Amino acid sequence: MPTPELAPLFSRRPEEESLIMKTFVLLSVLAVAMTACDSREREINAEVREEKTALDADAKTVDRQTREAKEQAEIEAEVDKVKIEAEQQMQKAQIEADKKKAEAEAEARKKINDLRND
Repeated sequence: MPTPELAPLFSRRPEEESLIMKTFVLLSVLAVAMTACDSREREINAEVREEKTALDADAKTVDRQTREAKEQAEIEAEVDKVKIEAEQQMQKAQIEADKKKAEAEAEARKKINDLRND
């Protein structure tokens, strides 16, 4: 039995005890719900971090592939440019050779004509 000083604390009517119990039960349910929400929030945040990390990795891969493709295109363009220049030089050399051949043939014909005329 409680001491007389503590008697008012322990002597409650059943309605008051029921109300107090309901309050404790509701507070317990609220605490469990908040804990569950916090746990779910941590799960969601972890999923978001994982997705962000995956997207960052994908972005880096795309950037690297883009950079490599650009470098490859630049190399191919340089090769094409060199091929075109070489072709142009070959054509120029051929034209010069044809011109010298034509001049030599013309000179030879002139000499043959001069010898016939003499």
